[in-house]
Amino acid sequence: MNDAANNALKEIYAPVDAFGQEQKPSLQEYPPIPWDTIDLDQFNIVPKLATPMLRKLGAGWGTFRIIPVESGRGCPYGCEFCTVTGFFGDSIDFARTRVSWTSCCY
Repeated sequence: MNDAANNALKEIYAPVDAFGQEQKPSLQEYPPIPWDTIDLDQFNIVPKLATPMLRKLGAGWGTFRIIPVESGRGCPYGCEFCTVTGFFGDSIDFARTRVSWTSCCY
């Protein structure tokens, strides 16, 4: 952020520590997802034209949400078109199941 504010962006940013060693961001201190402040309707994949008709069938009809939640970083494949390996390395680093589950369930 400081580089952008100072108009001094670098071409490549490598995830390294003060000694030049590769360092991945920790997944241990993953912040909780603020579900109460998120507009969940933006994730509803039911067409808007069908929603009023389906809601007449009862509560819950007319809503089907797909919400992406990141639970790991890295990938062993290294596909040409993908930036995951470049950013997070070629080994998978999963957050603990507890962290992922508590982030998802409110």
